[in-house]
Amino acid sequence: MFIWNRVELLTTLSMEYYLRARTLLQQNGIKIQSKQIRVREDVRKGGMLQRPTEQYRIYVHKEDMERAQEVLSQLGAQEQHVYNALEW
Repeated sequence: MFIWNRVELLTTLSMEYYLRARTLLQQNGIKIQSKQIRVREDVRKGGMLQRPTEQYRIYVHKEDMERAQEVLSQLGAQEQHVYNALEW
């Protein structure tokens, strides 16, 4: 485990993008850790009830960050709910 040497690679609200990114990283031999967080939005927004949203995060070892970013560039950043850790 690399909990002390990990960095956040990406955060996304899209389960599809998360699964594609996770699979691509693992296929390229990059060890990852991930976390799923329930994000609660306002219970009432515009008079309609909103259901909770899931946020997905992927962490990699510090030494793998650059390589992991190169691998993820194959997916592109077209997903509107994806935030690279470097943009935070």
